[in-house]
Amino acid sequence: MSLSQLAHAGLITQHHRIALATAVLLTGIAACAKDYDAEAAENSGVRSSPPAVMQAAPPEGPAIGVRLSEWKLDLSQLTVATGEIQFTVTNGGTMLHAFEIEGQGLEKELEPLNVGATATFQITLPPGTYELYCPIGSGAHKKMGMVAHLEVLGTVDLGRLVTNMKQGGYVIVLRHGATNPNQADTDPLHRDNIGSQRLLSAQGREVAMRVGDSFRKLGIPLGRVYSSEFNRATETAKLVSGKEVTTTPDVTEGGLVVSPAENARRAKALKEMARATPDPGVNTLIVTHKPNILDAFGEDWFDSKEGEASVFKPDGSNNLILVARVQATDWIKVVAGY
Repeated sequence: MSLSQLAHAGLITQHHRIALATAVLLTGIAACAKDYDAEAAENSGVRSSPPAVMQAAPPEGPAIGVRLSEWKLDLSQLTVATGEIQFTVTNGGTMLHAFEIEGQGLEKELEPLNVGATATFQITLPPGTYELYCPIGSGAHKKMGMVAHLEVLGTVDLGRLVTNMKQGGYVIVLRHGATNPNQADTDPLHRDNIGSQRLLSAQGREVAMRVGDSFRKLGIPLGRVYSSEFNRATETAKLVSGKEVTTTPDVTEGGLVVSPAENARRAKALKEMARATPDPGVNTLIVTHKPNILDAFGEDWFDSKEGEASVFKPDGSNNLILVARVQATDWIKVVAGY
Protein backbone atom coordinates (compact mmCIF):
# COMPACT_ATOMS: atom_id res chain seq x y z
CA MET A 1 0.00 0.00 0.00
CA SER A 2 1.29 3.43 -0.90
CA LEU A 3 1.95 6.20 1.57
CA SER A 4 -1.02 8.14 0.28
CA GLN A 5 -3.27 5.09 0.64
CA LEU A 6 -2.09 4.57 4.24
CA ALA A 7 -2.77 8.19 5.03
CA HIS A 8 -6.23 7.95 3.50
CA ALA A 9 -7.03 4.78 5.49
CA GLY A 10 -5.86 6.41 8.71
CA LEU A 11 -8.02 9.42 8.04
CA ILE A 12 -11.06 7.19 7.53
CA THR A 13 -10.31 5.31 10.75
CA GLN A 14 -9.93 8.59 12.58
CA HIS A 15 -13.27 9.76 11.18
CA HIS A 16 -14.87 6.50 12.34
CA ARG A 17 -13.47 6.97 15.82
CA ILE A 18 -14.74 10.54 15.98
CA ALA A 19 -18.16 9.48 14.73
CA LEU A 20 -18.34 6.64 17.22
CA ALA A 21 -17.30 8.90 20.09
CA THR A 22 -19.88 11.45 19.05
CA ALA A 23 -22.61 8.80 18.92
CA VAL A 24 -21.69 7.53 22.37
CA LEU A 25 -21.72 11.07 23.74
CA LEU A 26 -25.11 11.84 22.23
CA THR A 27 -26.53 8.56 23.52
CA GLY A 28 -25.27 9.39 27.00
CA ILE A 29 -26.76 12.86 26.86
CA ALA A 30 -30.09 11.43 25.72
CA ALA A 31 -30.04 8.84 28.48
CA CYS A 32 -29.23 11.48 31.08
CA ALA A 33 -31.99 13.69 29.76
CA LYS A 34 -34.42 10.78 29.91
CA ASP A 35 -33.39 9.94 33.48
CA TYR A 36 -33.72 13.59 34.47
CA ASP A 37 -37.18 13.85 32.92
CA ALA A 38 -38.27 10.64 34.66
CA GLU A 39 -36.96 11.86 38.00
CA ALA A 40 -38.57 15.25 37.56
CA ALA A 41 -41.84 13.62 36.58
CA GLU A 42 -41.68 11.33 39.59
CA ASN A 43 -40.97 14.24 41.92
CA SER A 44 -43.86 16.21 40.48
CA GLY A 45 -46.25 13.26 40.82
CA VAL A 46 -46.63 12.89 37.04
CA ARG A 47 -45.59 9.87 35.01
CA SER A 48 -45.27 9.55 31.30
CA SER A 49 -47.39 6.39 31.25
CA PRO A 50 -49.72 6.66 34.27
CA PRO A 51 -51.60 3.59 35.44
CA ALA A 52 -55.39 3.68 35.35
CA VAL A 53 -56.68 5.29 38.53
CA MET A 54 -60.28 5.02 39.75
CA GLN A 55 -61.51 8.44 40.83
CA ALA A 56 -64.06 8.75 43.63
CA ALA A 57 -67.51 9.20 42.15
CA PRO A 58 -69.20 12.52 42.92
CA PRO A 59 -72.46 12.40 44.84
CA GLU A 60 -75.44 11.44 42.69
CA GLY A 61 -77.61 14.22 44.02
CA PRO A 62 -77.05 17.92 44.60
CA ALA A 63 -74.40 19.29 46.96
CA ILE A 64 -75.10 22.11 49.42
CA GLY A 65 -72.52 24.19 51.19
CA VAL A 66 -73.36 25.46 54.68
CA ARG A 67 -71.35 28.22 56.40
CA LEU A 68 -71.82 28.86 60.11
CA SER A 69 -70.82 32.20 61.62
CA GLU A 70 -72.00 34.81 64.12
CA TRP A 71 -74.98 35.10 63.70
CA LYS A 72 -75.80 33.58 60.34
CA LEU A 73 -76.31 30.25 58.64
CA ASP A 74 -75.65 30.65 54.92
CA LEU A 75 -76.70 28.05 52.32
CA SER A 76 -75.20 27.78 48.84
CA GLN A 77 -78.73 27.13 47.50
CA LEU A 78 -82.21 27.33 48.96
CA THR A 79 -84.02 24.80 46.73
CA VAL A 80 -82.92 21.32 45.61
CA ALA A 81 -84.44 18.24 44.00
CA THR A 82 -85.48 15.36 46.22
CA GLY A 83 -83.03 12.48 46.67
CA GLU A 84 -79.63 12.01 48.23
CA ILE A 85 -78.07 15.37 49.06
CA GLN A 86 -74.51 16.06 50.19
CA PHE A 87 -74.00 18.72 52.84
CA THR A 88 -70.61 20.30 53.50
CA VAL A 89 -70.77 22.29 56.74
CA THR A 90 -67.99 24.73 57.67
CA ASN A 91 -67.60 26.72 60.86
CA GLY A 92 -66.47 30.08 59.54
CA GLY A 93 -67.12 31.85 62.82
CA THR A 94 -64.98 32.64 65.85
CA MET A 95 -66.55 30.18 68.32
CA LEU A 96 -67.97 26.66 68.56
CA HIS A 97 -71.02 26.00 66.36
CA ALA A 98 -73.10 22.96 65.41
CA PHE A 99 -75.57 22.00 62.69
CA GLU A 100 -79.00 20.36 62.73
CA ILE A 101 -81.58 19.75 60.00
CA GLU A 102 -85.20 19.08 60.85
CA GLY A 103 -88.41 18.62 58.88
CA GLN A 104 -90.78 16.03 57.42
CA GLY A 105 -90.29 13.98 60.57
CA LEU A 106 -86.52 13.92 60.06
CA GLU A 107 -83.88 15.04 62.54
CA LYS A 108 -80.13 14.96 61.84
CA GLU A 109 -77.52 16.63 64.04
CA LEU A 110 -73.76 16.91 63.65
CA GLU A 111 -71.24 17.02 66.46
CA PRO A 112 -70.15 20.59 67.30
CA LEU A 113 -67.51 22.01 64.94
CA ASN A 114 -64.43 23.86 66.14
CA VAL A 115 -63.49 27.15 64.48
CA GLY A 116 -62.42 26.47 60.87
CA ALA A 117 -63.53 22.82 60.94
CA THR A 118 -65.55 21.20 58.13
CA ALA A 119 -67.84 18.16 58.15
CA THR A 120 -69.48 16.41 55.20
CA PHE A 121 -72.44 14.01 55.21
CA GLN A 122 -75.06 12.67 52.83
CA ILE A 123 -78.74 12.26 53.54
CA THR A 124 -81.86 11.44 51.53
CA LEU A 125 -84.52 14.14 51.80
CA PRO A 126 -88.12 13.65 50.66
CA PRO A 127 -89.99 16.64 49.22
CA GLY A 128 -90.91 19.33 51.73
CA THR A 129 -89.56 22.24 53.75
CA TYR A 130 -86.65 21.77 56.18
CA GLU A 131 -85.28 23.98 58.92
CA LEU A 132 -81.49 24.14 59.31
CA TYR A 133 -80.02 25.76 62.41
CA CYS A 134 -77.30 25.84 65.05
CA PRO A 135 -78.56 24.11 68.23
CA ILE A 136 -75.75 25.39 70.45
CA GLY A 137 -76.83 27.02 73.71
CA SER A 138 -80.21 25.25 73.86
CA GLY A 139 -81.35 27.21 70.81
CA ALA A 140 -79.69 30.51 71.74
CA HIS A 141 -77.63 30.64 68.53
CA LYS A 142 -80.73 29.85 66.50
CA LYS A 143 -82.66 32.70 68.12
CA MET A 144 -79.81 35.08 67.29
CA GLY A 145 -80.14 34.35 63.56
CA MET A 146 -78.37 31.07 62.85
CA VAL A 147 -81.32 29.50 61.01
CA ALA A 148 -82.27 28.95 57.37
CA HIS A 149 -84.87 27.01 55.40
CA LEU A 150 -84.38 24.56 52.54
CA GLU A 151 -87.10 23.62 50.06
CA VAL A 152 -86.83 20.11 48.59
CA LEU A 153 -88.79 19.71 45.36
CA GLY A 154 -90.01 16.73 43.36
CA THR A 155 -91.52 13.30 43.86
CA VAL A 156 -90.16 10.09 45.36
CA ASP A 157 -88.91 7.33 43.05
CA LEU A 158 -91.16 4.53 44.30
CA GLY A 159 -89.48 1.91 42.12
CA ARG A 160 -86.15 2.60 43.77
CA LEU A 161 -87.77 2.68 47.22
CA VAL A 162 -89.37 -0.73 46.65
CA THR A 163 -86.03 -2.17 45.52
CA ASN A 164 -84.42 -0.96 48.74
CA MET A 165 -87.30 -2.16 50.94
CA LYS A 166 -86.91 -5.69 49.58
CA GLN A 167 -83.70 -5.87 51.63
CA GLY A 168 -85.51 -4.86 54.83
CA GLY A 169 -84.39 -2.28 57.36
CA TYR A 170 -87.32 0.17 57.09
CA VAL A 171 -90.09 1.17 59.49
CA ILE A 172 -93.51 1.77 57.92
CA VAL A 173 -95.76 3.99 60.05
CA LEU A 174 -99.22 3.59 58.54
CA ARG A 175 -102.32 5.57 59.31
CA HIS A 176 -105.25 3.11 59.42
CA GLY A 177 -107.36 2.65 56.30
CA ALA A 178 -110.44 4.60 55.24
CA THR A 179 -113.29 4.63 57.77
CA ASN A 180 -117.02 5.25 57.83
CA PRO A 181 -117.48 9.03 58.15
CA ASN A 182 -120.82 8.65 59.96
CA GLN A 183 -119.30 6.73 62.88
CA ALA A 184 -117.53 7.93 66.03
CA ASP A 185 -115.74 6.44 69.03
CA THR A 186 -118.53 6.70 71.59
CA ASP A 187 -116.91 4.45 74.20
CA PRO A 188 -113.15 4.99 73.79
CA LEU A 189 -112.31 3.64 77.24
CA HIS A 190 -113.46 0.12 76.32
CA ARG A 191 -111.53 -1.12 73.32
CA ASP A 192 -113.40 -4.44 73.27
CA ASN A 193 -116.67 -2.62 72.54
CA ILE A 194 -116.11 -2.66 68.80
CA GLY A 195 -119.70 -1.64 68.06
CA SER A 196 -119.04 1.77 69.61
CA GLN A 197 -115.97 2.51 67.45
CA ARG A 198 -115.40 4.14 64.06
CA LEU A 199 -114.63 1.18 61.80
CA LEU A 200 -113.05 0.59 58.41
CA SER A 201 -115.39 1.16 55.50
CA ALA A 202 -115.84 -1.46 52.77
CA GLN A 203 -113.48 0.59 50.60
CA GLY A 204 -110.99 0.86 53.46
CA ARG A 205 -110.90 -2.93 53.81
CA GLU A 206 -110.52 -3.47 50.08
CA VAL A 207 -107.65 -0.98 49.77
CA ALA A 208 -105.88 -2.44 52.81
CA MET A 209 -106.13 -5.93 51.28
CA ARG A 210 -104.75 -4.66 47.97
CA VAL A 211 -101.88 -2.87 49.71
CA GLY A 212 -101.03 -6.16 51.44
CA ASP A 213 -101.20 -8.01 48.10
CA SER A 214 -98.95 -5.34 46.59
CA PHE A 215 -96.36 -5.76 49.37
CA ARG A 216 -96.27 -9.51 48.73
CA LYS A 217 -96.08 -9.16 44.93
CA LEU A 218 -93.35 -6.54 45.22
CA GLY A 219 -91.41 -8.72 47.65
CA ILE A 220 -91.49 -6.26 50.56
CA PRO A 221 -90.96 -8.45 53.65
CA LEU A 222 -92.67 -7.56 56.91
CA GLY A 223 -91.38 -8.63 60.31
CA ARG A 224 -92.83 -7.24 63.52
CA VAL A 225 -96.32 -5.72 63.21
CA TYR A 226 -97.66 -3.30 65.83
CA SER A 227 -101.07 -1.70 66.00
CA SER A 228 -103.30 0.59 67.98
CA GLU A 229 -105.87 -1.11 70.18
CA PHE A 230 -108.73 0.34 68.12
CA ASN A 231 -110.30 -2.11 65.68
CA ARG A 232 -109.82 0.07 62.57
CA ALA A 233 -106.06 0.01 63.13
CA THR A 234 -105.84 -3.65 64.10
CA GLU A 235 -107.89 -4.73 61.08
CA THR A 236 -105.74 -2.60 58.78
CA ALA A 237 -102.58 -4.17 60.21
CA LYS A 238 -103.91 -7.71 59.71
CA LEU A 239 -105.12 -7.06 56.15
CA VAL A 240 -101.83 -5.45 55.10
CA SER A 241 -99.47 -7.87 56.81
CA GLY A 242 -101.40 -11.16 56.81
CA LYS A 243 -99.71 -11.79 60.17
CA GLU A 244 -100.41 -11.78 63.89
CA VAL A 245 -100.50 -8.24 65.27
CA THR A 246 -99.16 -6.90 68.56
CA THR A 247 -101.49 -4.22 69.91
CA THR A 248 -100.08 -1.59 72.25
CA PRO A 249 -101.33 1.59 73.94
CA ASP A 250 -98.08 3.24 72.80
CA VAL A 251 -99.62 3.83 69.35
CA THR A 252 -103.28 4.01 70.41
CA GLU A 253 -105.15 7.29 70.04
CA GLY A 254 -105.63 8.90 73.44
CA GLY A 255 -107.56 12.02 72.63
CA LEU A 256 -109.32 13.64 75.57
CA VAL A 257 -109.74 10.44 77.58
CA VAL A 258 -106.07 10.34 78.63
CA SER A 259 -103.94 13.03 80.22
CA PRO A 260 -101.75 15.41 78.20
CA ALA A 261 -98.74 13.75 79.84
CA GLU A 262 -99.88 10.34 78.58
CA ASN A 263 -100.46 11.67 75.07
CA ALA A 264 -96.93 13.12 75.15
CA ARG A 265 -95.55 9.76 76.33
CA ARG A 266 -97.28 7.97 73.47
CA ALA A 267 -95.89 10.46 70.95
CA LYS A 268 -92.40 9.85 72.29
CA ALA A 269 -92.94 6.09 72.19
CA LEU A 270 -94.04 6.17 68.53
CA LYS A 271 -91.02 8.29 67.66
CA GLU A 272 -88.71 5.79 69.35
CA MET A 273 -90.35 2.92 67.49
CA ALA A 274 -89.74 4.71 64.18
CA ARG A 275 -86.05 5.02 65.14
CA ALA A 276 -85.68 1.34 66.11
CA THR A 277 -83.79 -0.90 63.68
CA PRO A 278 -85.98 -3.77 62.37
CA ASP A 279 -84.95 -7.40 62.54
CA PRO A 280 -82.47 -8.35 59.76
CA GLY A 281 -83.98 -8.71 56.30
CA VAL A 282 -87.46 -7.43 57.16
CA ASN A 283 -89.40 -4.21 57.67
CA THR A 284 -91.43 -3.18 60.71
CA LEU A 285 -95.09 -2.15 60.28
CA ILE A 286 -96.81 0.18 62.77
CA VAL A 287 -100.50 1.08 62.29
CA THR A 288 -101.71 4.07 64.25
CA HIS A 289 -103.80 7.28 64.07
CA LYS A 290 -103.42 10.81 62.75
CA PRO A 291 -103.23 12.47 66.22
CA ASN A 292 -100.40 10.11 67.21
CA ILE A 293 -98.55 10.73 63.95
CA LEU A 294 -99.03 14.48 64.25
CA ASP A 295 -97.82 14.55 67.86
CA ALA A 296 -94.78 12.36 67.10
CA PHE A 297 -93.59 13.82 63.81
CA GLY A 298 -94.88 17.37 63.68
CA GLU A 299 -97.17 19.73 61.83
CA ASP A 300 -95.99 18.53 58.39
CA TRP A 301 -98.38 15.58 58.93
CA PHE A 302 -101.45 17.78 59.38
CA ASP A 303 -102.64 16.67 55.93
CA SER A 304 -101.94 12.96 56.57
CA LYS A 305 -104.58 10.84 54.85
CA GLU A 306 -106.15 7.54 55.86
CA GLY A 307 -103.98 4.71 54.55
CA GLU A 308 -100.90 6.92 54.12
CA ALA A 309 -97.54 5.34 54.94
CA SER A 310 -94.55 7.24 56.33
CA VAL A 311 -91.44 5.20 55.58
CA PHE A 312 -88.46 5.70 57.90
CA LYS A 313 -84.91 4.29 57.62
CA PRO A 314 -83.26 3.86 61.04
CA ASP A 315 -79.49 4.39 60.86
CA GLY A 316 -78.53 2.99 64.24
CA SER A 317 -78.29 6.44 65.81
CA ASN A 318 -80.88 8.63 67.47
CA ASN A 319 -81.69 10.36 64.17
CA LEU A 320 -85.20 10.12 62.75
CA ILE A 321 -84.86 9.70 58.98
CA LEU A 322 -87.95 9.90 56.80
CA VAL A 323 -87.49 8.39 53.34
CA ALA A 324 -90.94 8.85 51.82
CA ARG A 325 -94.62 9.42 52.41
CA VAL A 326 -96.65 7.06 50.23
CA GLN A 327 -100.41 6.97 49.68
CA ALA A 328 -102.16 3.60 49.81
CA THR A 329 -103.10 3.61 46.13
CA ASP A 330 -99.49 4.34 45.13
CA TRP A 331 -98.34 0.88 46.31
CA ILE A 332 -101.03 -0.63 44.09
CA LYS A 333 -99.92 1.48 41.11
CA VAL A 334 -96.30 0.39 41.50
CA VAL A 335 -97.29 -3.25 40.96
CA ALA A 336 -98.49 -2.34 37.45
CA GLY A 337 -94.98 -1.15 36.62
CA TYR A 338 -93.34 -4.47 37.53
